[in-house]
Amino acid sequence: MDEIKKIQHLFKLKEVFRTACEMGDRPESTAEHTYSVLILAQHFLPKISQQLDKHKIMQCY
Repeated sequence: MDEIKKIQHLFKLKEVFRTACEMGDRPESTAEHTYSVLILAQHFLPKISQQLDKHKIMQCY
């Protein structure tokens, strides 16, 4: 997938709403969820003793 298509795919995530989780009075979008998970991963990966491939984890999303 070329870079433009990747970016277009990421922006379309804003339109997908998750049905299992709500943020206050509205459903959380897939983009919001993905962003939150990546922020948490960046925060916690340096703090754990197990050696994990940060790039591979970020590629999951």
